[in-house]
Amino acid sequence: MPQLLESHEHSGTAPKRVRSGVVTPFVNECFEGEMLFFVRDPSLPVAPKQRYWELQVQGRFRKRVENFYMGMELTEPLKVSFFLRGLAATFTAFVKSVEPDIHYSLGVSKADAEERPHLVTPYFKGVDAIVETVDGSGEPPALGSDLLSGPRIPKSERPTSVRLDATYTFSVFSTFLDFFAWKIKGIPALGSVDLAGYFRDAALAIVVYCVPTPDDARSSKRKSDKAHLQSEKNYFLRLQVDPPHIRPARSHSRQSTPDPRDAEAPSASEPP
Repeated sequence: MPQLLESHEHSGTAPKRVRSGVVTPFVNECFEGEMLFFVRDPSLPVAPKQRYWELQVQGRFRKRVENFYMGMELTEPLKVSFFLRGLAATFTAFVKSVEPDIHYSLGVSKADAEERPHLVTPYFKGVDAIVETVDGSGEPPALGSDLLSGPRIPKSERPTSVRLDATYTFSVFSTFLDFFAWKIKGIPALGSVDLAGYFRDAALAIVVYCVPTPDDARSSKRKSDKAHLQSEKNYFLRLQVDPPHIRPARSHSRQSTPDPRDAEAPSASEPP
């Protein structure tokens, strides 16, 4: 039986289970829609530039939102060594070569302020594909299709605000982050990096959230420098993937009475 990668969406009032290859509805105060999370079967070989995973999201904003970011974060602060700082600097330089407008932190944990380790970009700048379908202009693309092969908004023209009369479909994927192996693979100057030694018990989450916009008249920090404090975030997507040693093991009793949705395991739902 192929492995399953189970994750959970945490932006609503209660965590929602998400299975690879299964369309999952979700709703919170800012957004209502569906997500489809593909994860490649670890028993299959991965060719260069093939996707280890892809998350597709489709839905509508329920209210106007400003100053929102998309990317990844860890659930716990990192204990930073000099080596890890160097590793993070190398990785960030690689990402900035692709997307220069990023916001990142290795995390801060204080009694009055917590900032989780994160790497995010403003608005839709960091997604791999984005389609804005205004009401009356046609049907949005189907979840599960290859969004890169159809009409999409070029990076230079991506929206910096949202419409309430449109359906948004976007995709993020990775050709170097292997969730099953819990490793980063194939980045120049890094090779293969085992995340377990650095993240420990921290889970990794794909996130979209708002933070307050700084008042330039009163703030000494630029918008891009302001800390993303946990107490100030308003999530409208947080898909959390736990490290391998924390993921629940499949029990013998569950194998004897399998859930029919287990047929939708990664081997049956390859990324496009």
